[in-house]
Amino acid sequence: MIENLHPVFVHFPIACIVVAFIFQLFQVLAPQITPKNAGLWLMGIAALFALISSQTGELAFSSQVNLNAFQIEEVDTHELFANITTWGAIIIFVGWIFAHLQGVQNRKVDILILAFLSLLAVAVLITGYLGGELVYLYHIH
Repeated sequence: MIENLHPVFVHFPIACIVVAFIFQLFQVLAPQITPKNAGLWLMGIAALFALISSQTGELAFSSQVNLNAFQIEEVDTHELFANITTWGAIIIFVGWIFAHLQGVQNRKVDILILAFLSLLAVAVLITGYLGGELVYLYHIH
């Protein structure tokens, strides 16, 4: 039962990371019109749901039977990018919240966060794409 929850949770980190990236992009380009900490709080939500998604994904994979070697390799690739996304979200959020609490907020920090969010957004989009392939091409649910 709980292994079926993976598709429910995976959409939250995807959406939150992409929207956090967009907010941070606007923070760098037009800081006067952007909510100051919206990206930070979205990253907190993204980190939490990335962790939940990762765990429910592990449970979903362990419930699979009769996967061939190619399918297992595809799942492993998806899992690699999911782990990069999960740990990246956690590390970025912790670093960002630490900088925020220390009062370190300036343009250079905003650009640095945008750079890390760019990489994380690419990682989460690749993870989502690979997950879609698992479901729609290889019929792994």
